[in-house]
Amino acid sequence: MKQVSRLSTVLAVVLLVSGCARGFDRAGLTQQLQEGEQPQIVEGKQSIGQILELRPQLPERARLGVLFEDDQLWADRIELHEKLLDRLRQSVRGTPFVDVVVVEDFDQHDHSLDSVKDDGGPMHHARRAAARFSCDAVLVVRELSDKDEYVNPLFAFDIFSLTLTGFFLPAHHYDYLVYLRGSLWDVRNGYLYMTATGSAEDSTVTPLYWKDGAVDSTEEAALNEAFDRFLAEVDYRIGSIRGR
Repeated sequence: MKQVSRLSTVLAVVLLVSGCARGFDRAGLTQQLQEGEQPQIVEGKQSIGQILELRPQLPERARLGVLFEDDQLWADRIELHEKLLDRLRQSVRGTPFVDVVVVEDFDQHDHSLDSVKDDGGPMHHARRAAARFSCDAVLVVRELSDKDEYVNPLFAFDIFSLTLTGFFLPAHHYDYLVYLRGSLWDVRNGYLYMTATGSAEDSTVTPLYWKDGAVDSTEEAALNEAFDRFLAEVDYRIGSIRGR
């Protein structure tokens, strides 16, 4: 009887743990997005007054660069790349920007350049990469995500993949949250033109055997929705550059 009691206790704990939703760390994601744009926005230790004195340096015909902070993460997202470029080309009408290009960060994967990259902070590094493509301004796009997955305690036996229950019982819960943030900088002096954000979340409940496909679809749906919201804000805010 004692062994049965202990086994029951263990099973109860497993069921409780497996069925607990952790939730998203929204505050942590927001903080991480903002950390990349802290006071290293310009070279050296400039005072607040010096930063406030910065002015746009765009020529009459300017080139806009788009830099994805983690280019490996975006390598397979060709459709989203093209979607962003097409939207930007429409958004910049009436602004000094006459061309939009994707900036490749050659230094990002070269560890021998670490000492060089640290001299002015991440935004200085992004501006240097954009300068190589003859860009006058650069839109830096960052992405962070969080996920929460657990097994419904009522169907915890779904984890035993040798049974047929894994094919039919919707026991696996998967929630996905993605944040996008973009900041537009003057390549010459680090003037900040604008920032834009977009976020979305999606969830699914699926049998264990079909989990991988369901997870991929959930993440893709959330990313596309966040991307649409991000582009809408970029389109709205980039209008403030008109007439400068």
